[in-house]
Amino acid sequence: VPLILRILNEALKLNFPVFVTIPLNDTKRKLIVSKTNAVMIEVPNADLGMGQSIAKGTSEITRKLSTHSIAICPADLPNLSENSFKNLINHLENARTTQTLLVDNKKSVDVLGVDIDNLDVVISCLLIRNGRIIGEVKKTLEPIDTSDYNEYLPQVILSVFSENEPSEEILVSHNFPYSEVIEKELSKKWSKKIKVKTPQRGWKKDLLDTAIIDAIEIRRVVNFRRRTDLEFRSQSLEQLKNNLSLKNIPYRIEAYDISNLGDKYRVGSMVVMEDGICKPSMYRKFHIKSFEGQDDFRSMEEVLFRRLKRLNKNNENDKSFKKTPDLILVDGGKGQLSSVKGVIDHFELDIDLVAIAKKEEELFLPNRKEPYLLNKDSEALFLLQNIRDEAHRFALQENRRLRAKELST
Repeated sequence: VPLILRILNEALKLNFPVFVTIPLNDTKRKLIVSKTNAVMIEVPNADLGMGQSIAKGTSEITRKLSTHSIAICPADLPNLSENSFKNLINHLENARTTQTLLVDNKKSVDVLGVDIDNLDVVISCLLIRNGRIIGEVKKTLEPIDTSDYNEYLPQVILSVFSENEPSEEILVSHNFPYSEVIEKELSKKWSKKIKVKTPQRGWKKDLLDTAIIDAIEIRRVVNFRRRTDLEFRSQSLEQLKNNLSLKNIPYRIEAYDISNLGDKYRVGSMVVMEDGICKPSMYRKFHIKSFEGQDDFRSMEEVLFRRLKRLNKNNENDKSFKKTPDLILVDGGKGQLSSVKGVIDHFELDIDLVAIAKKEEELFLPNRKEPYLLNKDSEALFLLQNIRDEAHRFALQENRRLRAKELST
C-alpha cells in the first residue's frame, strides 16, 4: 500500500479532518501534519489558498481538481495512479459528509457536559467546528467527593484541552469559580483568546443538554458492562472467601506495600479494591516518620497503625479512611503478617488479614503454620496478584518522586 494512502487511511480512522489542496506552479506532492491534527496533501495545478481553512479546524473539504491535473509522486513517495487519486478524493469527501450537522449557524464551539453520580463522574466533550461534530472526548473519573466539582472540573477541562485545540468558546454544563484561571491558562497555551461559559438559554444551552444526554448514555453503557462483569467478579470474591476461610466476602480489599532506598525515601502505599475493581481515588500514601533507618516490619506496622487509627475517629472526613476493609493484604511473609496482626489486635478490630510472598505466591494467614497455595490459574489468586502489584507500583511511584525532588534541589 502506498505510504500516502496508508497515512490518509489512518487519518480517517482517527476522524482527523482531511483537506486536499493543489498549489500553483508546484510539481511536488507534499505531506504535512498540521498542529490541528489535520492531514494535508498538496498536488499540482490548483489554488494554494484553499488550505487555510483546515488549519483553523474547518471540517469541510473545499477543492478545485481538474481531471488532467494529476502528477507523478516525487521519488520519496510511491506512485499514485490518476484513478486511485480520484477514488481517494471521493472517499475523503464521503467521509466528511458523514459528520453530524449539529449547529445550523456554522459556529465553532466546544461543549462539555457533566453527569454526576454518587460514585463517579462521566464527561462528554463535543468538538464542534462550523456546525459539525468533528470529534468527541469521553472521560470517567472517581473523585473522592463527586459533588465537589469545583475541585475536579478545572483539572478535567485543562486535561481535555491539553492535546485537543479548543475553539474560542468552551461551554460547560456546571458553573465553577475558577473559570477565569482556566481561560487564562488555555489562552496562553493556544495563543488565542478563549472564553469559558455556562449558558442558561438558547442554542448554546441546547448544545449543553445534548452533551449531558451523551454523558448519560455513556454512563448507561458503562453500567451495563459493570453489570455484565459483576457476576464474574462476585464469583472471584466468593472463591477467595471460601478458599481462605474468610469471615466475609471481601468486597473492600486494602493492600499495603513499603518502598525505600536503604534508609531513605521510605514510603508506604495503601491501594483499594472495591467489588473487584481498583479505586485510584481511594489510594493513600504514607511517609515513614516514627523511626530512623531501614526496617520493613516497623514501617509496615507504622503505616497500618496510622491507617487503622483513623477508623476510630468520629469526625473523620477522608472518605477512604472512613471505610472499614473486609480484607487487608500485605506484601511479604510471616514477618509482615505478624507486624500487621499486632496492630489489628491493638485496635480490637475484626478484619481478615493475608500476606502474599511473591516468590512462590504463598499466602500466609494468622493462626495457620503452613502457607496456603491457591491454584495458579484461579481467579482468586489473579485478583490478589493484581492488587498486590498495584500497591507495589503506587509505593514505588512515590519513592521515585521523592528521589527526583531531592535531586532537583
